Amino acid sequence: MIALATTSVAASLTPPSTGGARPAARRRRRLAVLPGFGTSLAITSLVVLCLIVFPLAVLVLRAASLGPAGFLAAAWTPRARAAYAVSLGASLIAAAISSALGLVVAWVLARVEFPGRRLLDSLVDVPLALPTAVAGLVYSSLYVQKGWLGQFLVPLGVKGAYSYLGIVLVLVFVSLPFAIRVVQPVIESLDRDTEEAARILGASRLQTFLRVVLPGILPAVVTGFALSLARALGEYGSVVFISGNMPFKTEIAPVLIVARLEEFAYAEATTIAVVLLAMSLTLLVIVNTLQQRLARRILTTLTGLGPCFIKVGQALSTRPDLVRRDWLDELTRLQDDLPPFDPAIALKIIEEQLGAPAASLFEEFPDYPMAAASLGQVYKARLADGRSVAVKVQRTNLPFLLRRDLAIIRAL
Repeated sequence: MIALATTSVAASLTPPSTGGARPAARRRRRLAVLPGFGTSLAITSLVVLCLIVFPLAVLVLRAASLGPAGFLAAAWTPRARAAYAVSLGASLIAAAISSALGLVVAWVLARVEFPGRRLLDSLVDVPLALPTAVAGLVYSSLYVQKGWLGQFLVPLGVKGAYSYLGIVLVLVFVSLPFAIRVVQPVIESLDRDTEEAARILGASRLQTFLRVVLPGILPAVVTGFALSLARALGEYGSVVFISGNMPFKTEIAPVLIVARLEEFAYAEATTIAVVLLAMSLTLLVIVNTLQQRLARRILTTLTGLGPCFIKVGQALSTRPDLVRRDWLDELTRLQDDLPPFDPAIALKIIEEQLGAPAASLFEEFPDYPMAAASLGQVYKARLADGRSVAVKVQRTNLPFLLRRDLAIIRAL
């Protein structure tokens, strides 16, 4: 496959020299540090130490004062285990629902234009500004037996107030904004050209979403799930009004901590808080580990593609801020290792495509290309009428590589 393009300025096709760029770049890097960086770093470290590290350390030390036997006796009572199960189970369910609903809402806000879109976008942040106690009161008044919704649902056996279902509902309410706000900007930044290419080549809307769109937003969805889970696991204000706080049924761990504090059992309350903190940190570590494994699996798949990795890499390199550095380094290494496109092969392709020897087509045709890549070359030639042209030659198996690229992108 070849392409001809006229050019009038030969010098514009020659890349500029970069001999003195490195010292200047080094100077720019030295000047890029913000003024007052040391002071800002010190203030940030002090804030993190005072507001996060020190309180958590005191919490752990206070619980450790009971000793191993006392800690286990206070943190692992039947009532405490039931509260852990309610908190963790309801939080996982609420985080999963928030992730699914958040993906749908984020997609609508990012891709669909409709009247009232800005209003809906503003309403998404209401749970962040609204006191959670107000949310608990509103939901409990809606779902009680004589409430606006409860009068229809309770006769059907659906109890939203003072039940496990009510806990899940309010946890979805408080955690949904996190799932939406994490995914929405990622959807807005997606390149729609790949979606159009998939549809042109016969993919359905569902196939396009599952094979092309979803892999690009999956890390953001996982992050939204983690944030929603962490938010739901520590929720207290909204749950206390709608759960009924019945031990072994609808009592969550934060409510049990408050109950222990009201009994002046500060050490026991601290142990339950430490267990809840450990659960949150463990879940976050698990989610982050899954994200890293997903990234490593994608990297392993990409690096095993050989020349086909170039096309995928070109798409990735258009957004270096969203791509891991080792991916780009691996792309560069693979491109450097690919065999060159032999000029003799390029000349043969030109003669086959144009149906005549190059000598009869061009007044002057160079022996070597002015630019070369693994999938094609560009020659600067001159026609019989004196015009300069750029001749781009691509490999004959390029259509096959493009079809294979699309299949790989779908698989990713």
